Amino acid sequence: MESGKAFDAVILGLTVKSRMGAKFAAQKLLEINPHVKPIVSSAYFNDPVMIDFKKYGFDAALPKPYAKKGMKDTLSKVLMDKSADRSLMGLPPFPGRGKLT
Repeated sequence: MESGKAFDAVILGLTVKSRMGAKFAAQKLLEINPHVKPIVSSAYFNDPVMIDFKKYGFDAALPKPYAKKGMKDTLSKVLMDKSADRSLMGLPPFPGRGKLT
């Protein structure tokens, strides 16, 4: 952001031991740039956030381990819609915006 160029999308690890997790990080990034497209990523494919990622404010879910095609397809889908407003995509601005939940 210091360069004046914002990221179009970010891939966030769902759980990061002793660090900020994806839900909190996505909330903070969306406060800075409401147009960023957060993508949640985890090897825990059965986690509720991975299953129902839109409910948690993410634009996509990317399971680990990464496969080249899966990453390409996910990024292409998200970035091709980069000009769309989140509300028009049926996505919430972010659950609990303004407070940590």
